[in-house]
Amino acid sequence: MAIEIKGGADVSNAHNRAGEAEKSHQKARKQGFRDFWTLISKSGLSLEKLKQESPTTNSWFDIAQVLAREGDDWEEFRSRFAGEAGIPVH
Repeated sequence: MAIEIKGGADVSNAHNRAGEAEKSHQKARKQGFRDFWTLISKSGLSLEKLKQESPTTNSWFDIAQVLAREGDDWEEFRSRFAGEAGIPVH
């Protein structure tokens, strides 16, 4: 699994951040990775547009939820990361 973490919350630059994630995921794909996650501020953005900017990303998580440790994206990220890492979640 390759995880790209993109900071910043300005909507105007979000698509550049998604494009940067795509470049990193393409490098990871060449190294044999098969699962590609991107943590990015999704507030005010179209997920469909983000998917166009980074088609390699197969899981998108809202970084604000992950940092706050609350919300649907946090729960999914926590569960899946723990499963991938073999960490029991209580």
